[in-house]
Amino acid sequence: MKEERKNYYGLILFGIIVFAFIALRISQFFESRNEDNQNNNQQTNQLANRSTELEVVLEVRTDSAITSIEIDKNGILTFSEIQFGLPAKEAEQITLTGQQQEQLREKITDTGFFNLDYAYRPHEFTSGATLHTISVLLDGTSHSVLCEGDCPETFNQIETAINNLYSK
Repeated sequence: MKEERKNYYGLILFGIIVFAFIALRISQFFESRNEDNQNNNQQTNQLANRSTELEVVLEVRTDSAITSIEIDKNGILTFSEIQFGLPAKEAEQITLTGQQQEQLREKITDTGFFNLDYAYRPHEFTSGATLHTISVLLDGTSHSVLCEGDCPETFNQIETAINNLYSK
């Protein structure tokens, strides 16, 4: 009878060990699947963030005013204008659609904005000249271009695209 109990306890102990091993393997399996899902989610979020990382500032300075259009990474476009000697106007904001943001992104990349020089100025100083500046942060890359007088066609196309977003 004592041997039967030993065998019985041995079988119970063996069953517990087997059960613990199976439970451990199942737990490891689900942990690895969870880690794979987390990694996939992180990669998806990085791609989503990358495709929406766009910030733009257009500033136009004259002798009498500074006008700016700023687009933040959330697609909020803020228009502000300061006329020297007059009270400041309240800034206006609109929210761009994803399609509008993507079209601006494509215009910036397709026209080669990042290949433009940092400044385009005439050789001679011009009193009363209008200064145009476009600054872009796109997918971690930033570039600013200042233009006075005749601006390159690429610059003009992007400036027009930005202005059109506000005027719509």
